[in-house]
This record gives sequence, structure tokens and C-alpha cells, in this order.
Amino acid sequence: MTGILTNLRALTLRALRARTATIDGVLVSTDPNDPLLRPIRAKIFKGVYEAPERALLKMLLTPEDRVLDIGACTGLIASLSAMTVGSENVVAYEANPRLQKLILCNFALNGVSPHLHMKAITADGRAVTLHITGNLFSSSLIDRQHQTDTESIPSEPIAAVLEKERPTLVSMDVEGAEEELIGATEFPGVRKILIETHPHIVDPEQPARVVRRLAALGFQQLRTEGDSLALIRS
Repeated sequence: MTGILTNLRALTLRALRARTATIDGVLVSTDPNDPLLRPIRAKIFKGVYEAPERALLKMLLTPEDRVLDIGACTGLIASLSAMTVGSENVVAYEANPRLQKLILCNFALNGVSPHLHMKAITADGRAVTLHITGNLFSSSLIDRQHQTDTESIPSEPIAAVLEKERPTLVSMDVEGAEEELIGATEFPGVRKILIETHPHIVDPEQPARVVRRLAALGFQQLRTEGDSLALIRS
């Protein structure tokens, strides 16, 4: 019955052509005139958009944290973080320049202003090729052989970003590039990691390798939601 009611709510909101929806207290743009949002509008209305990441973030995040959000996408995680720790304690990176307007829109809807950098983060700070797909939210630095466009994107090395920003919590959703990043640093000062793995992009053994690498750095796995992991170290 709950699932039926959820679907009916989503259909009703879509029928009304709502321009925003609320998820975990965060306003999210659902502008029906924005073609960028078409792949995710239904998920937003049903309240399931980024549900695993949101559940894990709420478990990990405390008001004392400083957050680095790598792969900001719509800005939902950065907005949710800023509402808990303050905008001045949230730094977000997003490689896809086509998402900048949407991220800033969502920040404005919630009266938050995390520090936003439209760049990738890599192991070495090299320029990278972003493979852009029809669903821009699935665009990746990994060539998945079905991109519609490519774009050269500047990046910053993860070690330098960690040294500059000094986060205590890192949220990472980088569409298959996570192994490169976790292999390039020991995450100094970071106590909590929220990471989405992408075995369908890389290979099915990737989550196990991610956990082993982070375990070697002292992180213990607290909880798994789908392909997303929450880890903490003392």
C-alpha cells in the first residue's frame, strides 16, 4: 500500500507540473521545462532520489563536521550537509559544467552557499576527458562506449584538495573513478567516508577492493545501502 501511495503522490505532483519537491527537508528543482531533469524527476517526486546516500549521510554527519563532496551532481548532498554544518563548512566539486546552473539553483532554493568548484578531482591533477551521456547524471571519466559528447575538464589532485580544505567527512560519487582517488591518498584528517561504488561501470569486484583499501587506512565499514558504503575511523 505504501508503494502505491508513493507512486500516486509522484503522479499527482507530475500532473501538477510542480517546479520543486522536498526531500529530507531540502528543496530540489523539478522544473518541467528543464530537459536536464527529465531522467530524475520521477525519482525526486517519489522521494527515492539518492536515497542510499542520504540515509548514510544522516547517519554519519554531525554539526562539527567539515564536508568535502566530490561529485556534487544536483547539489542535494552538499545542500543537506550545509543545512547541518553551515555553508562555510561544505566544499563541493563537480566535473560536469552542464550541471552548474542546476546546482546553484538548488543551493539558492535552500538558502545555502557551499563553496562550489566546477572541476574534477584526480590522483595527479591532470586534465581529464568527461564522457557525457544522454543522461548527464551518468556522465563519467570512464569511457562507457555510449557517450554522446566529450569535454576536456581541469582537475585538482586529491591530496592537495584534502590539505587545503581539511574535511572530516568525504562524500564521493565519481562514477567509476573512486579507486583512483582512494589509492592516491591516506585521507589525512578524514574520519568519515561516504562512497558510492560503481561495479556496473568498472567490475563486480570493485566494492571489495575499495573496502580493503580503506580498511588498510583504518576505516571500518558501518553500513551498506545498495552500492553505497559508510565508513569511519577513530
